[in-house]
Amino acid sequence: MFDKRTTVVLISIMAFSAVYVSMMDTGSYTGQQVALGGNMTNTTPSYIYDLATISLSVNVTNSTNSTNSTNIGVWLYATVKNVGPNATPMTVTRLATNPSGSIVGQNFNTPSLAPGQTYSVSHYFVPIAHGFHHAIALADYTNVVQERNERNNIKKKTYHLN
Repeated sequence: MFDKRTTVVLISIMAFSAVYVSMMDTGSYTGQQVALGGNMTNTTPSYIYDLATISLSVNVTNSTNSTNSTNIGVWLYATVKNVGPNATPMTVTRLATNPSGSIVGQNFNTPSLAPGQTYSVSHYFVPIAHGFHHAIALADYTNVVQERNERNNIKKKTYHLN
């Protein structure tokens, strides 16, 4: 079927497989591509995405209710930014803190972001005990996209309540 001058190269990329057969005559070149099974889906490489949590702030509140009890709570504010070259799919951003020794959090659906676009979320946590606490903001919490840099997804901040 093939002589010594025929080159067969197998190309396999994700869900696409093809065989490229190059047949050479004396002095001329003819190439043909033959698809063998698989599907021809256009998959976008995952490394083109990059979300970053660019800010996390904490605002402690003290309020007195009608029974003269003081309630201490905390607002967490975070901003996520698409620092990659392409629009991201919808992801989940998580805000969390440890109000009484265990971590509690709130998830937010974060829409698709164009390159350079930001999205901000905030949440109020109560009751909060006195002492040191940790606030956390995490972009792509459910790990929907594989990113160029996964380490820039999280911001942490320690705060103290009197």
